[in-house]
Amino acid sequence: MVEVYKRLKVAVSCLGNHETEYGIPRMTELIKMTKTPWLMANLLTEEGQILDGLVPYHIMTRNGVKIGLFGVCEEEWLGLFSPQKVTEDF
Repeated sequence: MVEVYKRLKVAVSCLGNHETEYGIPRMTELIKMTKTPWLMANLLTEEGQILDGLVPYHIMTRNGVKIGLFGVCEEEWLGLFSPQKVTEDF
């Protein structure tokens, strides 16, 4: 899937609920292989840090227009991240 993702030339991505299906360590490994900013502003570890490989926002310019992007998760996602505990803080 990473090769397909790269061929699509995705500029920026937002974490969804399926990226964690094989655990957070595998998600982090795959995200680092894409070399694309992955967004998530409100999903934090118990230490208050954003999950490894994710950034809260990304600013890009297209056709001279500056665009700010951010990603957020829903409270219902929190049960999907076991065994690593994460919290929503927004």
